[in-house]
Amino acid sequence: MHAIMPQGREPVTAARQRPKVRRRLVVGLASLVTATVVAVGAGLVGGPVTSYANAAVSIEKTDEYFSVSITDATADRHRFEEAFRAVGLNVTVK
Repeated sequence: MHAIMPQGREPVTAARQRPKVRRRLVVGLASLVTATVVAVGAGLVGGPVTSYANAAVSIEKTDEYFSVSITDATADRHRFEEAFRAVGLNVTVK
């Protein structure tokens, strides 16, 4: 075992680890930004969707009407507005 191990190994210090941590942080942040851009870009390409659901409401759009099912009446108004915007409606919930 002593024959294959290098002699006098220097200990790993915090200063030597920082570049690896920074590199991982930069790569992780770049991946997150890329995933967000792809998700937003994919949503913008097709225009409004024909159905949308979140924890508060689900909306289905047909040629003649909208079908709205409220699943959480106590949810924050922003969740409802988000769903209506997703199907192409400009709605303000008060």
